[in-house]
Amino acid sequence: MPMFRMRNWLYKAFLGDNERVVHWHVIPVHIWSIQTSQRMVQAQGNDGGLTTTTINKEQHLVSKHTINMRHEELLSTNSHDSILYRMLKLQGLSRAYRRLMMHKVAVLARSMTMPNVRPIFVIISEVITYMNRRIMEHVIEEVDNEALVTTIRTSMEEEVIKIVPAAKSSIDKLEKVKMKLDDQCSICLEEFESGVEEVTQMSCSHVYHAHCIVKWLECNHLCPLCRFEMPKSID
Repeated sequence: MPMFRMRNWLYKAFLGDNERVVHWHVIPVHIWSIQTSQRMVQAQGNDGGLTTTTINKEQHLVSKHTINMRHEELLSTNSHDSILYRMLKLQGLSRAYRRLMMHKVAVLARSMTMPNVRPIFVIISEVITYMNRRIMEHVIEEVDNEALVTTIRTSMEEEVIKIVPAAKSSIDKLEKVKMKLDDQCSICLEEFESGVEEVTQMSCSHVYHAHCIVKWLECNHLCPLCRFEMPKSID
């Protein structure tokens, strides 16, 4: 049965807790662009009826930028000359969404008090959902179906909530192994050299190029394939 694709966008701004800021004039704003692919299927629920659920989620960090801004700059919601506004424009956000995110960042900045000042994260998440014709027709015919909308929104929200770096100590303890079978790194999609190349293996047994998985875990503590949770950074 052919698969259809639906794209959704989720924009979120929140205060980080993995680094401490000590000066009003150097508040980091981290802008992350993330792409998540997932597949929706129908399964039989406990009551015998059909329910829609999401499986096979894969998340990729597309880009990551950090800009240091003064507190008074973050309070501005209308400055088109702001470096944050220009960065959001470069990420492809429409004018309406740029204004919305500038407003959310300003609200977060107003909530700060010295010395309890933290970095700000702006997440731009593209969620691509694959589904068969039956589910697609269900989406089209019942766009107000509360259960279905909740399923989609919840899956999108979960992807953002879980974006926390892995603890450096856990990254340093990752095991190095030799590849025995032909396979590829699920992050960069390049093939391993069987029997020769040394790769990094996580506790869930999935393997990646060392530089790929280290870069990934420095941003996200979840295995890209199975969502296995590494210890979180508490710095």
